[in-house]
Amino acid sequence: MPSTNKRTKQEQQLDDNDDDNNNNKDKFQTMQVDESLINKAKKIKSTDKRLIVVLEQANLETIKIGKVYELLNCDRHKNHLLKYKRDPNSNARPDITHQCLLMLLDSPLNRAGLLQ
Repeated sequence: MPSTNKRTKQEQQLDDNDDDNNNNKDKFQTMQVDESLINKAKKIKSTDKRLIVVLEQANLETIKIGKVYELLNCDRHKNHLLKYKRDPNSNARPDITHQCLLMLLDSPLNRAGLLQ
């Protein structure tokens, strides 16, 4: 019998702790955000002019070399390009595409969120 009383005391303590936690929740207020401000921010973002950049002829192709795939590069894979009867001085220049993307990501337009 004494063990039952001890258990009920522990349960009562847990219940008391739960009540204290619920009372603490009532003490904190949630911050109310004005819906008009949210809608205004969405409208500004949707009406901003954006610059869309299309990199034409910026092909990124992969080629299987052994067991791994590599980006096709006209400097490193001339034999493979000749094997498939393609121009060895073709558009297989991933380094130029990479530099263009880096420059665009570092541009002031991108930092302002106006680049798409």
